[in-house]
Amino acid sequence: MSRIESMYAGLTALTLAWESAAAVLGALLVGLLAGTLVRARGLRRERAAAPVRERELASLRRIAGELTRTPDAEGVARALLDEIGSLFDVGFAALTFVSDDAREASGFLARASGTDVDWWPDVRVDLVREPSGIASAVFEASGFAVYDVGGSTRVSPRLAKEVGAKSAAFVPLISNDRVIAVISVATTDELRAFSSDDLSVMQALASEATIALERTRTAFALGEALARERLLADIGRRLRAELDLDSALAATVEQTGLALAASRCFVRLEDAAGELPVVAASRHAAPARVDARGP
Repeated sequence: MSRIESMYAGLTALTLAWESAAAVLGALLVGLLAGTLVRARGLRRERAAAPVRERELASLRRIAGELTRTPDAEGVARALLDEIGSLFDVGFAALTFVSDDAREASGFLARASGTDVDWWPDVRVDLVREPSGIASAVFEASGFAVYDVGGSTRVSPRLAKEVGAKSAAFVPLISNDRVIAVISVATTDELRAFSSDDLSVMQALASEATIALERTRTAFALGEALARERLLADIGRRLRAELDLDSALAATVEQTGLALAASRCFVRLEDAAGELPVVAASRHAAPARVDARGP
């Protein structure tokens, strides 16, 4: 091969090498550009989501603090439902308690636009025979959302109609592996797709409420036990101090009836004939019943 041919071959090889290098460099530049665009898009998404996430964290901190200061089940429910209504901007939020045998649910409290829904405490849901979002949340023990309530077979038609629900979400309150209550959330103005993140936040709020409800139930049970002990001690003192049996029984029956909020209270004692006549009785007007339901 002559010198000219060798030089030509070398130039050809150099040209091919340069073209290969240019192709590789071009591919690298395209890759870097694509990666930069993807990262920029991710950063924009993170920045857009940051305020929402901060609102959710602030909501959790706020509800946790408020629930620790709430002494009763109704206060816990009202704080929880108002927080959910504000955070998710929904027109309706309700809490329904589940019976111990998980066969029936009873409406406890519902809020719509910052006010109580007066008919909700009268709601009863047959969890065994009536399809409903509450029943699904109880038996699946997990939250779920329904985009179009009108076209869903998982939602109770009668409750959906009363609420005027468009879209809905249902989240269980779980204690000791048992669903004790269900949060029902509904939009009343437009359809909305509740995301998995939305359900996670609702579940976190529900967990905080469960702890608070257990605390109020324990406090209520302790208060009842102490009241019973005081009643028995007081009755014992009266019986020891009273010399006349009839007077002692009358005072005991009177005090017991008042303590139990009973409309009638009486004592029967066996006589010589083996009969059980009433020897002391008291009658009281039945007071307004205070609903102290809990999980």
